[in-house]
Amino acid sequence: VNETLASQQLGPSPVAYMGVLMMSLEAAPAQSPAAGAILTLLERTLAAVPPALLASKGARMGQIVVGVSNANVDTPAVLRPALLCVRRLLLALPPRAPDAAKLW
Repeated sequence: VNETLASQQLGPSPVAYMGVLMMSLEAAPAQSPAAGAILTLLERTLAAVPPALLASKGARMGQIVVGVSNANVDTPAVLRPALLCVRRLLLALPPRAPDAAKLW
């Protein structure tokens, strides 16, 4: 992750980490052994990302995270961090947001 940030000349910030982790998650095969580790780091990173940014990016991020979790239904090491990521995305939505089920 740090190498990617350096190659893109980005400073280490929660938003930059979120972007790199999402790119990694999207680029990795759905059943990659790294998926659980990427999701664990992503969940920890999402805790530091501003809720407004999560709310604006949540639909696309949720699609990717749910897709990876669907491909790993028998892998608790992927499912647990995936569910925690989805939880953070849902909690970032404003109280009067559209029905969350329609987002993904």
